[in-house]
Amino acid sequence: MSTKALRIAVIEDSPEFLASITSLLSEIPDIVFAGSAATAEGALELLRRAEPDLVLLDVYLQRGTGMDVLKDLSFKRDHAVIAVMTNAPSSTLERCCLELGAKDFVDKADIVDWLPKLIELVKQSMSVA
Repeated sequence: MSTKALRIAVIEDSPEFLASITSLLSEIPDIVFAGSAATAEGALELLRRAEPDLVLLDVYLQRGTGMDVLKDLSFKRDHAVIAVMTNAPSSTLERCCLELGAKDFVDKADIVDWLPKLIELVKQSMSVA
């Protein structure tokens, strides 16, 4: 049985952190990097064009925020799984993002341990669907 590759988009304004994430993704099998954006507007365009299965969304972008992206996608029920990342986690911010439709919320300091687990959960949910 062949496994469908998981398409992942990364919305991140830090070139250094983006490079770290893409390097980490390159080590995980059955992953397709669907692209990246550094602004809320660029994120929305990327998501429409690339149709990723999973979106790693930074809270603070060059122009706009991850919450702007979540608000714009909130009316769509068929969009990708969205996981929010931040360097400044707080329970209030986490609650807000989850209420806007994010499926997960993580401190960027934990990304190396968290990302492979999240990817496996998304792959499992895709095989059930």
